[in-house]
Amino acid sequence: MTRGELRSCVIQEEHLKGLEKEISAHEQAISQSQTQLEQIEAELKTAERYVNLRSQDSVDRFNRLVDEHGVLVDQHNAKLPLVNEKIETHSQAVNVFNKACAEKAYYEDDLMQIEAERR
Repeated sequence: MTRGELRSCVIQEEHLKGLEKEISAHEQAISQSQTQLEQIEAELKTAERYVNLRSQDSVDRFNRLVDEHGVLVDQHNAKLPLVNEKIETHSQAVNVFNKACAEKAYYEDDLMQIEAERR
């Protein structure tokens, strides 16, 4: 592999690592919102058993909880396409990297020089 090709591979690898960090952050956000959803769903189950249909205050409290659940569901669902897009972008970048860079011979000195330049 030429020094220019190796430089391109190093840049691609850095890009892949950045995408992996972004995916991880998005997955953590989804996990947190999933936990919130599970908590509010448990609250809804409990609240539903104890709602007093003859008390407007009781019904209003329950309805607020239902509305809060709806907002959390919408927020959670809005995150999913973005993480799926990031995963697809990462997958495509891995394929490009593998075709151009994987298992190709290069000189260690070239790699060390490129890495020093990139710092």
